[in-house]
Amino acid sequence: MNSSPSPQWRSEYSPLSRLRLLWKKKRAIGIGWLLLSAAAAGIVIKLPARYKADALILIDSQKIPDKLVSSTVNSSVQERISNINQSIMSSTRLKGIIDEFNLYHEYKNSAAPEEILEMMRKDITVAVDFEHEIAMQKRNAVGAIRVSYEGPVQ
Repeated sequence: MNSSPSPQWRSEYSPLSRLRLLWKKKRAIGIGWLLLSAAAAGIVIKLPARYKADALILIDSQKIPDKLVSSTVNSSVQERISNINQSIMSSTRLKGIIDEFNLYHEYKNSAAPEEILEMMRKDITVAVDFEHEIAMQKRNAVGAIRVSYEGPVQ
């Protein structure tokens, strides 16, 4: 019979041995940790600061029966989306938002107001949202529109 211990009982695999190994290599582990942290911090500092906001607009169907009140909205969902898009992207509304939140201030001296408005229009997206079917079913909504803005942080 062999009296040597089996590999599962060897002391080099015990938790205490692993802790001793880490303690002996603490300087190498610390330097590696610092290098990785510095690299991650450098990458984060180089990335541009961006702001993102989303809004989900549910389009509800008429709640009152047509027998009691005639419908005031006779347009399709696509027409409603188009109207909302035009309302959001209007120059007067965008100018008000730009002035209120001091957006694109770095371009105010170098670019024409129309160019700034076009930059903001590119940062805004209006799209039909098909991902929120459960929310639409709970509220008996006809459709959903997602309005998103992603632009520079001031």
